[in-house]
Amino acid sequence: MENCFNSKEYLESATKQIKERSEKTKGKLYIEVNWKLLEDDFAQRIFPGYDADNKKKIITALKNELEIFMCVNASAIIENLRMTKKQIPCVQHLEHTLKRIETNTTIKPHLVITNINPEEMYDIIYNFEIKFQKKGYKVWENYIKKGFPMNKTTLLSENGFGNDDHIPVMKKIVLITGIWDDSRKLATAIGQIYQDHRIGLESSFAMFQTLPISELP
Repeated sequence: MENCFNSKEYLESATKQIKERSEKTKGKLYIEVNWKLLEDDFAQRIFPGYDADNKKKIITALKNELEIFMCVNASAIIENLRMTKKQIPCVQHLEHTLKRIETNTTIKPHLVITNINPEEMYDIIYNFEIKFQKKGYKVWENYIKKGFPMNKTTLLSENGFGNDDHIPVMKKIVLITGIWDDSRKLATAIGQIYQDHRIGLESSFAMFQTLPISELP
Protein backbone atom coordinates (compact mmCIF):
# COMPACT_ATOMS: atom_id res chain seq x y z
CA MET A 1 0.00 0.00 0.00
CA GLU A 2 1.28 3.47 -0.89
CA ASN A 3 2.32 5.68 2.02
CA CYS A 4 -0.22 8.44 2.62
CA PHE A 5 1.18 9.89 5.81
CA ASN A 6 4.17 12.23 6.09
CA SER A 7 5.85 11.40 9.41
CA LYS A 8 8.56 14.02 8.94
CA GLU A 9 5.99 16.79 8.57
CA TYR A 10 4.00 15.38 11.48
CA LEU A 11 7.02 15.40 13.80
CA GLU A 12 7.93 18.96 12.89
CA SER A 13 4.37 20.20 13.37
CA ALA A 14 3.67 18.33 16.62
CA THR A 15 6.98 19.37 18.21
CA LYS A 16 6.44 22.99 17.16
CA GLN A 17 2.90 23.07 18.57
CA ILE A 18 3.99 21.61 21.91
CA LYS A 19 6.75 24.22 22.19
CA GLU A 20 4.36 27.03 21.29
CA ARG A 21 1.79 25.87 23.84
CA SER A 22 4.53 25.63 26.46
CA GLU A 23 5.79 29.13 25.73
CA LYS A 24 2.27 30.55 26.10
CA THR A 25 1.86 28.86 29.51
CA LYS A 26 3.17 30.85 32.46
CA GLY A 27 3.40 27.78 34.68
CA LYS A 28 3.81 24.14 33.68
CA LEU A 29 2.23 22.40 30.70
CA TYR A 30 0.77 19.00 31.62
CA ILE A 31 0.12 16.78 28.60
CA GLU A 32 -1.93 13.61 28.95
CA VAL A 33 -0.67 11.01 26.48
CA ASN A 34 -3.30 8.61 25.20
CA TRP A 35 -2.32 5.05 24.40
CA LYS A 36 1.29 3.98 24.23
CA LEU A 37 4.03 6.45 25.08
CA LEU A 38 6.88 4.90 23.07
CA GLU A 39 5.41 2.83 20.25
CA ASP A 40 2.12 3.46 18.48
CA ASP A 41 1.56 0.38 16.34
CA PHE A 42 -2.18 1.12 16.15
CA ALA A 43 -1.65 4.39 14.26
CA GLN A 44 1.00 2.68 12.13
CA ARG A 45 -1.51 0.04 11.04
CA ILE A 46 -4.22 2.48 9.98
CA PHE A 47 -2.00 5.22 8.49
CA PRO A 48 0.53 3.86 5.97
CA GLY A 49 3.71 5.86 6.40
CA TYR A 50 3.14 6.64 10.08
CA ASP A 51 6.25 5.78 12.10
CA ALA A 52 5.42 3.85 15.27
CA ASP A 53 8.30 5.66 16.99
CA ASN A 54 6.90 9.16 16.38
CA LYS A 55 6.10 9.85 20.02
CA LYS A 56 9.53 8.65 21.10
CA LYS A 57 11.11 10.99 18.55
CA ILE A 58 9.06 13.92 19.85
CA ILE A 59 10.17 13.13 23.40
CA THR A 60 13.80 12.96 22.23
CA ALA A 61 13.47 16.37 20.54
CA LEU A 62 12.03 17.89 23.75
CA LYS A 63 13.83 15.83 26.40
CA ASN A 64 15.71 18.81 27.87
CA GLU A 65 12.39 20.55 28.50
CA LEU A 66 10.21 17.76 29.92
CA GLU A 67 9.55 15.28 32.69
CA ILE A 68 7.36 12.16 32.68
CA PHE A 69 4.73 11.00 35.18
CA MET A 70 3.77 7.32 35.15
CA CYS A 71 0.39 6.79 36.86
CA VAL A 72 -0.83 3.52 38.33
CA ASN A 73 -4.12 3.00 40.17
CA ALA A 74 -3.75 1.66 43.71
CA SER A 75 -6.46 -0.92 43.00
CA ALA A 76 -4.34 -2.42 40.22
CA ILE A 77 -1.42 -2.74 42.63
CA ILE A 78 -3.46 -4.32 45.41
CA GLU A 79 -5.07 -6.83 43.06
CA ASN A 80 -1.87 -7.17 40.99
CA LEU A 81 -4.09 -7.16 37.91
CA ARG A 82 -3.05 -9.05 34.79
CA MET A 83 -2.21 -6.66 31.96
CA THR A 84 -1.41 -6.78 28.24
CA LYS A 85 -2.29 -9.65 25.94
CA LYS A 86 0.32 -11.75 27.72
CA GLN A 87 -1.49 -11.30 31.06
CA ILE A 88 1.57 -9.93 32.83
CA PRO A 89 0.97 -9.02 36.51
CA CYS A 90 0.64 -5.28 37.14
CA VAL A 91 3.80 -4.79 39.19
CA GLN A 92 5.96 -6.73 36.74
CA HIS A 93 4.46 -4.89 33.76
CA LEU A 94 4.99 -1.52 35.45
CA GLU A 95 8.62 -2.30 36.23
CA HIS A 96 9.26 -3.34 32.63
CA THR A 97 7.50 -0.24 31.25
CA LEU A 98 9.47 2.15 33.47
CA LYS A 99 12.76 0.55 32.39
CA ARG A 100 11.80 0.85 28.70
CA ILE A 101 10.88 4.52 29.06
CA GLU A 102 14.14 5.31 30.83
CA THR A 103 16.22 3.32 28.32
CA ASN A 104 14.55 4.89 25.28
CA THR A 105 14.32 8.50 26.49
CA THR A 106 17.06 8.78 29.19
CA ILE A 107 14.32 10.29 31.40
CA LYS A 108 13.56 8.57 34.71
CA PRO A 109 9.79 8.89 35.23
CA HIS A 110 8.10 9.97 38.44
CA LEU A 111 5.86 7.16 39.69
CA VAL A 112 2.41 8.37 40.81
CA ILE A 113 0.13 6.02 42.76
CA THR A 114 -3.42 7.24 42.24
CA ASN A 115 -6.80 6.60 43.89
CA ILE A 116 -5.29 5.44 47.20
CA ASN A 117 -7.72 4.54 49.96
CA PRO A 118 -5.63 4.62 53.17
CA GLU A 119 -8.14 2.29 54.85
CA GLU A 120 -7.77 -0.41 52.19
CA MET A 121 -4.68 -2.63 52.46
CA TYR A 122 -2.30 0.33 52.67
CA ASP A 123 0.52 -2.02 53.74
CA ILE A 124 0.63 -3.36 50.16
CA ILE A 125 0.93 0.19 48.78
CA TYR A 126 3.66 1.02 51.31
CA ASN A 127 5.71 -2.06 50.40
CA PHE A 128 5.22 -1.25 46.71
CA GLU A 129 6.57 2.26 47.28
CA ILE A 130 9.63 0.96 49.12
CA LYS A 131 10.34 -1.53 46.31
CA PHE A 132 10.42 1.18 43.64
CA GLN A 133 12.17 3.78 45.78
CA LYS A 134 15.03 1.30 46.22
CA LYS A 135 15.23 1.19 42.41
CA GLY A 136 15.76 4.95 42.37
CA TYR A 137 12.25 6.13 41.45
CA LYS A 138 10.53 9.08 43.10
CA VAL A 139 7.13 7.82 44.23
CA TRP A 140 4.13 10.07 44.94
CA GLU A 141 0.67 9.51 46.39
CA ASN A 142 -2.74 10.72 45.14
CA TYR A 143 -5.77 9.76 47.20
CA ILE A 144 -9.28 8.60 46.41
CA LYS A 145 -11.62 11.50 45.53
CA LYS A 146 -15.18 11.25 46.78
CA GLY A 147 -17.56 12.87 44.32
CA PHE A 148 -15.05 12.99 41.46
CA PRO A 149 -15.49 14.66 39.03
CA MET A 150 -18.67 16.62 39.90
CA ASN A 151 -18.16 17.75 43.50
CA LYS A 152 -16.02 20.82 42.84
CA THR A 153 -16.36 22.19 46.37
CA THR A 154 -14.71 19.12 47.88
CA LEU A 155 -12.26 18.48 45.05
CA LEU A 156 -10.88 22.03 45.12
CA SER A 157 -10.05 21.91 48.81
CA GLU A 158 -7.72 20.32 51.36
CA ASN A 159 -10.02 17.31 51.34
CA GLY A 160 -9.68 16.88 47.58
CA PHE A 161 -6.71 17.65 45.37
CA GLY A 162 -5.13 19.58 48.21
CA ASN A 163 -4.62 16.29 50.06
CA ASP A 164 -2.45 14.79 47.31
CA ASP A 165 1.31 15.04 47.03
CA HIS A 166 2.28 18.14 45.07
CA ILE A 167 4.96 16.80 42.75
CA PRO A 168 7.84 19.26 42.31
CA VAL A 169 8.45 19.78 38.59
CA MET A 170 11.73 21.30 37.46
CA LYS A 171 11.07 21.29 33.71
CA LYS A 172 8.44 23.22 31.76
CA ILE A 173 6.58 20.26 30.18
CA VAL A 174 5.21 17.14 31.86
CA LEU A 175 4.00 14.12 29.88
CA ILE A 176 1.48 12.11 31.90
CA THR A 177 1.06 8.47 30.96
CA GLY A 178 -0.11 5.38 32.80
CA ILE A 179 -0.75 1.66 32.78
CA TRP A 180 -4.30 0.27 32.83
CA ASP A 181 -7.31 2.17 31.48
CA ASP A 182 -8.14 3.58 34.93
CA SER A 183 -4.74 5.04 35.78
CA ARG A 184 -6.27 8.46 36.65
CA LYS A 185 -3.96 10.46 34.37
CA LEU A 186 -6.46 13.29 33.99
CA ALA A 187 -7.09 13.56 37.74
CA THR A 188 -3.32 13.71 38.28
CA ALA A 189 -3.01 16.59 35.81
CA ILE A 190 -5.94 18.51 37.33
CA GLY A 191 -4.53 18.04 40.83
CA GLN A 192 -1.13 19.37 39.80
CA ILE A 193 -2.71 22.40 38.12
CA TYR A 194 -4.79 23.08 41.25
CA GLN A 195 -1.77 22.87 43.56
CA ASP A 196 0.40 24.89 41.18
CA HIS A 197 -2.29 27.61 41.23
CA ARG A 198 -2.16 27.75 45.02
CA ILE A 199 1.53 28.71 44.88
CA GLY A 200 1.10 31.21 42.06
CA LEU A 201 1.89 29.04 39.03
CA GLU A 202 -0.71 29.31 36.26
CA SER A 203 -0.27 25.90 34.65
CA SER A 204 -2.31 24.41 31.81
CA PHE A 205 -3.42 21.12 30.30
CA ALA A 206 -3.34 19.53 26.84
CA MET A 207 -4.06 16.07 25.47
CA PHE A 208 -1.77 14.33 22.99
CA GLN A 209 -4.07 12.17 20.90
CA THR A 210 -2.93 8.99 19.20
CA LEU A 211 -4.58 10.01 15.94
CA PRO A 212 -2.65 12.42 13.72
CA ILE A 213 -3.27 16.12 13.24
CA SER A 214 -6.32 16.49 10.98
CA GLU A 215 -4.88 19.35 8.90
CA LEU A 216 -2.08 17.16 7.53
CA PRO A 217 -2.57 14.81 4.56
